[in-house]
Amino acid sequence: TLVHEMVHLHQLAATGEAYFAIFSGPERTLLALSIREGAATYFSELITGGSEHKNAARDWYLAHEDEVWSAFEAVMLGTDMGDWLWEEPANPDQPPDVGYAIGARIVESFYRSSEDKEAAAAEVMGITDYEGFLERSGYRERG
Repeated sequence: TLVHEMVHLHQLAATGEAYFAIFSGPERTLLALSIREGAATYFSELITGGSEHKNAARDWYLAHEDEVWSAFEAVMLGTDMGDWLWEEPANPDQPPDVGYAIGARIVESFYRSSEDKEAAAAEVMGITDYEGFLERSGYRERG
């Protein structure tokens, strides 16, 4: 948890006041919040191996990735966090916070495909265009 929250501090340092834009207003989308949380989740997994809670969401997501991604993609530009972030999902088989796992997979796709890991990490910390980052990540073409 400490490493996860420290990543958020790096994001704040990299984006300044823009960091707060996704908490209200038109910038607040499920995609933006999932990528923001996913970045913290992904880098904390690299450093610590993750947490039981976040690893359960990741493992479940990976087991259902294609079908769950399709459902997420259909609502990702909306403002309803629904079954994805911070609430108990309607599906009792789905663990909470799968949005974190989806965001982490998007960040992972970008980071792993980048030759310069330091530059990639800096770019992830400074994300403000979440739709553009999704496109640059190559995640949709994961095949």
